[in-house]
Parts: sequence; C-alpha cells; structure tokens
Amino acid sequence: VLGDLLHAPVGTTSSLLEAVAEWRAGFPAQIDVVPGNHDRGLHRAAARWDMDVLPATVTLGALTLTHDPDPHQRASGPEGWVAGHLHPVVRLSGGGDALKLPCFWFTRSGLVLPAFSAFTGGGPIYPDRTDRVFAIADDAVIDLS
Repeated sequence: VLGDLLHAPVGTTSSLLEAVAEWRAGFPAQIDVVPGNHDRGLHRAAARWDMDVLPATVTLGALTLTHDPDPHQRASGPEGWVAGHLHPVVRLSGGGDALKLPCFWFTRSGLVLPAFSAFTGGGPIYPDRTDRVFAIADDAVIDLS
C-alpha cells in the first residue's frame, strides 16, 4: 500500500479496527504500508491488522516505492518509481455526457497508482505524448494512450 491507508484518526474507530482485524485473520498475506500524508494513527492500526509499516521511501532494486515522489523525481527522476499520492483521474466527455474515472498514469519516469475511495476526489492529469494512461471503468481497464 503506497500511503493514505487511513484518512484521519477520527475514522479509525474501534469497530473499524475490529472489522479489519477479523478480515486479516482470514487473509494471511503479507501487507506492507509505505506511510502517506494522511496516515496519522497508522502504527496503531497496522499492529492490530498485522501489517508492516515501512519507511517513506523503499528501494527494491531499480524500483522506488513512495507515497509522493518529490517534484524533481516526477519531472526527470530516475525511471522506476511507483507512487500513490496524486490520485489521478481522466475526464472523458462527448455527446453531452462526461465521466471522471480513476486511472493508472505511466509517465516517462514512473507510475502513479489510482485511488479507489469515494472521498479522494481525484486530481486531473495532463499527460504528455509519451505517457500512457489506463482508465478504470467498472470491471475494465481501458488503454487511453
């Protein structure tokens, strides 16, 4: 998980902690969390949910995992970062209709993952001609490149 697992401490209720702990008991996979800017209270929840909290930046070979790459990395940094902070969305319109869809955004230097929660809203992206964009609509992933 690349950050913002929890939005705010007020949402980390005892009933939520218990519900996720019950789910985790039946789902014994390793879950690692790179903390994000909204993850206040993450350590308490992660301990209860059997998740490991990692440093803010994790390097796996040539791949860098981070919540929010600094602007230099985004613009011209080394290839191979993956981030979750920007919550990219694309807007599709035509015939008087419009959709705003979460998307995967592959830039020349990294990948920005979509957010799937209703409260994130999403930030519009402005891909250049070398970027690749994959929108998510219902059960489909659509290549818009």
